[in-house]
Amino acid sequence: MIPSRRVVFVLFGIAATVWLATYGALSTRLNLLLNYASLPTLLPAWEPIGSTLTSLAIGALFLTLTFRFNAKDPSSAPLQRTNWLLIGAASLPILGSILRHVGAAPSFWQQPHFGELIWFTALSGSALFFYPIDSWGRCRSLTTRPALALLTSFVAIITIFWTYQAWQMHQDFRLGFNDFGHFTWRLANTWNGRGVLLESPTLPMFWDHFNPGMLLIAPVWGLAQSPLTIFVVHALSLSLNAWLIYAIVRRLGGTPLAGLIWGMVWLLHPSLGLWNLAFTYHWHPVTLGVLFFLASIYCVLDRRYSWSAICFLSAASMEEGWLVIGSLTALVIFLFGVPHLDTNDKPTPSARSIDGLSAAVRTAFSQRWGWLVTSISIAIIFVCVYKLSGLAEFQTARFAKLGDSPIAILLSPIYRPSVFFGQVFQIRNFLFLLGLLIPLGGIAVLKGWKFLLATALPMGVLFAWDHQPAASLAFHYATTLMPILFLAAITGAKSLGTDGLLRHGNIALITCLLISIFWGGLPWSPSSTLEADGQSYGAEGITLRRETSSDGRWLHRQIKSLEPHEERSVLATGRIAGHFLRAKFLDTAGQWRERRTELRELSSTGSEWEWVDTLVLDHQENFQQSCDWTMQLQQEALAAGFVIRAEAHGIVILTRAD
Repeated sequence: MIPSRRVVFVLFGIAATVWLATYGALSTRLNLLLNYASLPTLLPAWEPIGSTLTSLAIGALFLTLTFRFNAKDPSSAPLQRTNWLLIGAASLPILGSILRHVGAAPSFWQQPHFGELIWFTALSGSALFFYPIDSWGRCRSLTTRPALALLTSFVAIITIFWTYQAWQMHQDFRLGFNDFGHFTWRLANTWNGRGVLLESPTLPMFWDHFNPGMLLIAPVWGLAQSPLTIFVVHALSLSLNAWLIYAIVRRLGGTPLAGLIWGMVWLLHPSLGLWNLAFTYHWHPVTLGVLFFLASIYCVLDRRYSWSAICFLSAASMEEGWLVIGSLTALVIFLFGVPHLDTNDKPTPSARSIDGLSAAVRTAFSQRWGWLVTSISIAIIFVCVYKLSGLAEFQTARFAKLGDSPIAILLSPIYRPSVFFGQVFQIRNFLFLLGLLIPLGGIAVLKGWKFLLATALPMGVLFAWDHQPAASLAFHYATTLMPILFLAAITGAKSLGTDGLLRHGNIALITCLLISIFWGGLPWSPSSTLEADGQSYGAEGITLRRETSSDGRWLHRQIKSLEPHEERSVLATGRIAGHFLRAKFLDTAGQWRERRTELRELSSTGSEWEWVDTLVLDHQENFQQSCDWTMQLQQEALAAGFVIRAEAHGIVILTRAD
């Protein structure tokens, strides 16, 4: 029996107070996304009153919307259910604090657990599940032009922020040469005629990944040979997809408001924002494929199969992982069919005919066997690329603990079960999975389970890989999975009633907003690179090498004094190397150690030092090389005839004596 309306309102006030205090307490913790540690920064008693104004503002906004929507129903039933969800969301963190305070917490709960955040946000977002859909009022009548205008405004704002964020990290010597530097260096070599996508004279074109599509952006680099060019391109490759999400929702019968909400979910999804910096690795060509892959999905829904093939091949040209997800997606369509379009929103015959496919091919794709052929064909292409492009050795070596060949790795669950399952069933893998899915609304994404099947194999690879960043929310290893996760959520929401896209999009949007206080890539989100800062410069080096610090200003002056960089061949430590992307030769201290033997063999004098005329070494930077190796490198350079040109703040610049 539901209590009176006044009693329900009072109970909501109590539940909201408890929830807001818990939200504030959780926001004070430091959450590390590499090992999923959640570290307290205040004593438990001080956590509820130590929250930031931003977290309180977002919490108050959430509670206001929750009350505004759920109180519309005269029966108060939605609000009553919401009260229980708010209390339920706060219960686990509160229980953990109590158990730790009295010394009764189990061993795995001696410290605040990252799972508390997952629980809290999952149940909190569900508080908007029961509200009557007519609570949206006039907003539901939003038309296409205002919706697109709003979405475009948000795209522009977030693009500017992500660009600025990357630029500031670069100026503060926080971006590593890998991945940002070595992919940009390939563009520079291509544009300047030093070798097509050449990273080093010792390496083939596709030694790590198959990415000929990078040739498409080499001219963009040529227009303005600056890191800022790459920062803009990468930010756009993440943000512009919001338009395609909007188009997919509309093609599936969603209203302009639903399309706007799901487009916003893309922009606010915490992992999307984290991929802008990617734990200081920054950009990877795989990210550029997202735009093409989502365009391919839209073209399938619009029955433009030739355009879909062109878009998909463009995505696959950015990284071979898109071939895997494309093959598996085609297999899912073969098994379950293309997502159903509303009868009032089908493509017109003229729209379907412009792609130029023959009637026979069109018939093939209208029948499921055509998708089976497509899936097999893409799989064959992947095998050919994997075996013939030169990346097999590098990629196989990544799974050395599971086997020494692709077949052995695939059979490792049988022949090395303890290693395989011991790696797969780590709790951090499931926290990673939930961290990707919960921001998409939970129920909706599970309802779209058919498309989730396409992510099972790639996700299993990330779980089985003995590489900590592979299952980190801060890295871009799940890039190829994100479009399918969104497709699963959108199709799942569509199947949950007439207003499913609107209701579950709203749940996903508010969940993303709540999570952004704990992790994410929004202006108010906490730093996602603290672990990298610590690994780079040590526990005391958080302020080291900042653009505005004395050592940072000195280093920037020295880099400028070495201009024109086009006339120099530079060897530098990882955080500094990315500032010499216009040099005629460039390598990092860490990579030099691995490549020096082959460079020696390629030199005309029999010395690897022939390749270099300038060294810039930071003896306090320990992320992509050890300090011991940096010192050894300096001593070897001095023995080879280099002299110290400048030295300060633990940074040494050496040039040839002549």
